[in-house]
Amino acid sequence: MSEDIKLIGMVEDVFQITGRGALLCLSLGTEEFDWPIGTKIKIIKSDGEILKTKICGRNWQRSQDILIEKKIKKEEVPIGSKVLLDE
Repeated sequence: MSEDIKLIGMVEDVFQITGRGALLCLSLGTEEFDWPIGTKIKIIKSDGEILKTKICGRNWQRSQDILIEKKIKKEEVPIGSKVLLDE
């Protein structure tokens, strides 16, 4: 499966939520966005570094906004990073 087929979206903005983790605001990718909490994802930064995490929450007003694990901080996820399903 090609990388583009598993693309959830691109990071448009990132916010740090105290006690919760980083909230990624995504543009929509090629996949329908209905992934449940617990779905494994990978974040590919522009330098090629890959961060593996999972969806820990979603914004009920904007379904493409996802909260990721606390271990990854806002500063680690640059705008423009790709978010893909980690199958």
